[in-house]
Amino acid sequence: MMLLRLLRHEASVGLRHEVLSLIRGGSLESSFRAAGVKVHSLGMRRGIPTLGAALGLRRRVARVAPDLLVGWLYHGNLAASFATRGFGSRPPVVWNIRHSPDDLSAERWLTARLIRFGARGSGKVRAVVYNSSTSARLHERLGYDVSNSQILPNGFDVERFAPSAEARRDLRRRLKLGEDAVIVGRIGRYHTMKGFELFLEAVSRPILERPEAHVLLAGRGVDPSNPGLAAAIEGHDLRERVHLLGPQEGLEHLLSGLDLLCSSSLFGEGFPNIVAEAMACGIPCVVTAVGDSAFLVGNEGRVVDPGDAKSLREALEEVLDLSGDQRRAMGLGGRRRVVEKFSSHRVFPQYVEVWRRAMMGEGP
Repeated sequence: MMLLRLLRHEASVGLRHEVLSLIRGGSLESSFRAAGVKVHSLGMRRGIPTLGAALGLRRRVARVAPDLLVGWLYHGNLAASFATRGFGSRPPVVWNIRHSPDDLSAERWLTARLIRFGARGSGKVRAVVYNSSTSARLHERLGYDVSNSQILPNGFDVERFAPSAEARRDLRRRLKLGEDAVIVGRIGRYHTMKGFELFLEAVSRPILERPEAHVLLAGRGVDPSNPGLAAAIEGHDLRERVHLLGPQEGLEHLLSGLDLLCSSSLFGEGFPNIVAEAMACGIPCVVTAVGDSAFLVGNEGRVVDPGDAKSLREALEEVLDLSGDQRRAMGLGGRRRVVEKFSSHRVFPQYVEVWRRAMMGEGP
């Protein structure tokens, strides 16, 4: 999503982009095409690189003859570097890293190997862009070059993500709840790193003690067919108070309907989009200190240590005990912070500058 937003912006400043996906399309392919971005696909099977795919990558890059190759995430970074080998005049390469590897043993084996392997090539690219200071620090600890690193946070459309009384009413109608219902949201794909079970453990008592309180869970794999999630909900006696929505489009409308958003991640976050988007919508946030979550929230929300269910529960209770006006005031403080520091108007020109400098042969 960040890449899509970035390319939409950069098209307006005269840069033309084409995207090469290693695997087949995906849910965002049509969105890239609608934004006027040409999309190529190598059609690789996930996790299975082949000689044919490698040769196809080189052929496609040679055919396009780009002025700059930008890798996006570990697989894309290494693919971008590999694609330039053998060129008479190599296009410069910029890597983008958007993950915080707190513990490599918690990563998939291939991802862990790619992270380690990337350290060897990090000094051979024009710039390595991290989306959080935590990510940069952890990668430098793993041997990544520090001379070409650049930290650029994610940027957000603060006009699209904005407070909305209408969204609040619509969400309660959708969930068949009264106007006075208080909704706590946890939104993200279902993955161990996201800490969904920890969140349910922490939120169970605050929810059960407040008849008007409900939980909204949404994201890929976050639906009734998920046995682990269903067991956790049942185990905490929350089946009547949890609403499982699965993947959602139009998150700005969903987020604006919440009263509180929680990010319970255990590890791996870089700069969590969902937290910044909720803040832009004027929704107060309770987060675990993973990646740059604490820096993002600042003093406009609550931050607790990852994996600490008791502290997370107390932070949730603290915010839920506030009056509606007090929660709204906290949320508006968070929106001001996002507008001032993380709006797309502030952040995206910095990406443009890094890429222009790389094309001119300069470092970050």
